[in-house]
Amino acid sequence: MVSLSLVFAILFFASLGGAIFMAVRKAPVLARIPAESLPNQETFFAWAARIARILFTALHPHQIKMYAVAQTAKTLHMFRVLSFKIHRFVDAMAHTAKKKSQEMEREHRSAAPSDAQEGEAGRDAGNDAHRKE
Repeated sequence: MVSLSLVFAILFFASLGGAIFMAVRKAPVLARIPAESLPNQETFFAWAARIARILFTALHPHQIKMYAVAQTAKTLHMFRVLSFKIHRFVDAMAHTAKKKSQEMEREHRSAAPSDAQEGEAGRDAGNDAHRKE
């Protein structure tokens, strides 16, 4: 089994080799960039500040508030529809359970007198057999 430290060493040297390969490959392209154009370019932080300023001016607080209200209304509507679906499902299950319970009660009522008659007939037969002895 290969040890974990060997796997990490292999990955490290493979990554290092890839980084060196890219640096050697792109070095001529980077060397051709004129040195005087680099200071005139916008830095990353200046670019990020410019983008943030543009977004802040484009998105007014009123627009953000309207977006939040619209999203809240949409979410509440989704929960309302979901609660209606759950209520309908539970109501259907309760209706089915009530129907089955009523059917079982009817079967029990209709079966009870016949069971009682059979029980009485069995007791009478047992009493008759006992009396004959």
